[in-house]
Amino acid sequence: MKLLLIFSFLLSPTLSFVVSPSRASKLKLGGGGSGWDQDKVNGLSSSYSKTSTSSAAIDFLQTLLNDLVTASDATSLIELSSPSWRNAIYEAVGAQASADATVVSQKLTSAMSKTDNQFAILLGKAEDFVAYFPSDPVDYQEGQAFVEVQLRDKSSDNLLVTMGLQLEVRDSDGQWLIAKLDWQDFRPKFYPGLSGREWLRAF
Repeated sequence: MKLLLIFSFLLSPTLSFVVSPSRASKLKLGGGGSGWDQDKVNGLSSSYSKTSTSSAAIDFLQTLLNDLVTASDATSLIELSSPSWRNAIYEAVGAQASADATVVSQKLTSAMSKTDNQFAILLGKAEDFVAYFPSDPVDYQEGQAFVEVQLRDKSSDNLLVTMGLQLEVRDSDGQWLIAKLDWQDFRPKFYPGLSGREWLRAF
């Protein structure tokens, strides 16, 4: 099925996050393990920010990106997706809506881990980079926010990827969820890559 490109995130052995100028700080993160800690999966919600503030949206993404690269596993990406975004992920890997989440996570991780997949960078399978938040998130005051993230080469500072993430708050517990992810790839291997205006097979 065709999928509106919206997908991406992160890196490899050592990752640094740089937030927006108004919060100028870095969070250095260590490189990752080879498997997913099931206890961590079960406790995902408790480890993410549950407020609607702009700073909480950035904190949520920092934690999520750290989990993705540390585990080299896409489970948290599914666990913290809105129903519509989760359906898009299931569709992208050819899974039925009723499919077991563990099986879908394994399929997604396998697809994203391939060296020729532009999203491998999210699982620490590609370039080392710095995630930079160039502007403050747009807070819609209705349980939604938009956050721009740039992935820049850690050594050269060259722009690798620009992402735009639409977030929404889950009504039941105030948990941030990914509702949409737009991706523009500037790496020569993938450029012009997939954009938010194109419908393509992502996997």
